[in-house]
Amino acid sequence: MTCILNPNIIRRKLMNIISDMKQHPEGFVMNPGRDFTRNRCLPFVDTILLTMSMQTSSLDGEIANFWHIRHPENNYSSNPLYCPTKSAFVHQRSKLTDNTFPAILHRFNQAIPVSTKLKGYHCIAIDGTDENIPPDGLDVSTFISYNSGKGGYHQLHINVMYHIGDNRYLDAIIQPRALINEKDAAISLIQRNPIKDKCIYIMDRGYDAFYVMADILQQKQSFLIRIKEADRPKSPFAFLLDSQAKNLDVRTEFYITRSKKPIPGVPQQQQKFVPASRRFDPIPTDDKYSVYRLPVRFIKLTLDNGSVEYLVTNLPASEFSLVDIKKLYHRRWEIETSFLFLKYGIALDHPHSIKRRFLIQEVFACLILSNFISMIIACADPPKATAKYRYQINRSNAIRLGRRFLIMAMSAHVPDLAILDMISRSPVPVRKDKDRPRVMRSQRLKSLQNRA
Repeated sequence: MTCILNPNIIRRKLMNIISDMKQHPEGFVMNPGRDFTRNRCLPFVDTILLTMSMQTSSLDGEIANFWHIRHPENNYSSNPLYCPTKSAFVHQRSKLTDNTFPAILHRFNQAIPVSTKLKGYHCIAIDGTDENIPPDGLDVSTFISYNSGKGGYHQLHINVMYHIGDNRYLDAIIQPRALINEKDAAISLIQRNPIKDKCIYIMDRGYDAFYVMADILQQKQSFLIRIKEADRPKSPFAFLLDSQAKNLDVRTEFYITRSKKPIPGVPQQQQKFVPASRRFDPIPTDDKYSVYRLPVRFIKLTLDNGSVEYLVTNLPASEFSLVDIKKLYHRRWEIETSFLFLKYGIALDHPHSIKRRFLIQEVFACLILSNFISMIIACADPPKATAKYRYQINRSNAIRLGRRFLIMAMSAHVPDLAILDMISRSPVPVRKDKDRPRVMRSQRLKSLQNRA
């Protein structure tokens, strides 16, 4: 981000969006003209900010922490223990519609557009992560049974579109874990993307479907998708493999139809039949005559540790060589790192309700807060490098300071240089090429009880 911005401007833009929604509540409150019209200790703006600022405490603790930062002078009768009750907060947040927090996310991104590009392209990663949620016996759509068949757990699946250059979430679709469909969610996110410039959509295995690639081509955009092992049985890319080559870069094309009849002049391995029961938007389900041509570039990369990755893209070789493709796909890992900070730094992993509506509110609230932190970090000067390491800003420290800065009363002005100086303290080294086995372990819900 070319920073003509500063932390106070960023906060003011976000607060202006929330204040404007307060002035025009249609679509954001359940009963316009009645909800949030009376003088309450938790008005519309405070209800939004409290939801965004919650961490790992109990709900009573979250309200107390928020209240004494947001309203330090408004302790009734100078009672430092005074703050609203959790029932008051639950009553107020129940008045918000499901569109409120997604609208804030989208408007905030429009108010401060993303700007970082690579060779003229916006690099956008699409991926999903599971979030454990409190059990609700009436909700079968989020229930996943254990392999043993005895009991189970509840999860939401959060599909996000993440701008790699600016470290910001552009959009999200939340699905019940039992009804997950990542490919359809990815297409919906791509079609809703407000960025009209050239984009590269970078995705991992699980999104390697012809109809996903075709939809991106119809949007006149680019993709870089890792595919499952091309040497596996029935892989559509198996005919391109050369067992002697460590690296491959081959251009080919597939001809997709809903008819099993051979297409004249087309090799059999390049003709792909899509039955009517499967999705492929460019060809209607009852159309047996149309043929869709899908040009792709198939890439095989052998990494330094000997493992092999297979990628498919439509990026031109004249702009992106094999080395460029390898570096570009490696940057997809930044969305995985963002999930780490989202769950543990911003505390998405500690829900504060059983109600599914409230849980979705908290997901979008965490995405907004993450974007707010990223924008402020972009305004700070990068830490100086040393002979041994290049350093970066400690994001955990920035989250703690940025959360407090956001919910402070607007009258409590903090100089921009002071904020950026505090955020720049205690930098952490950038350790490149760290390689260790990924530890897979089951994650348990952080209980709503026994929190400080």
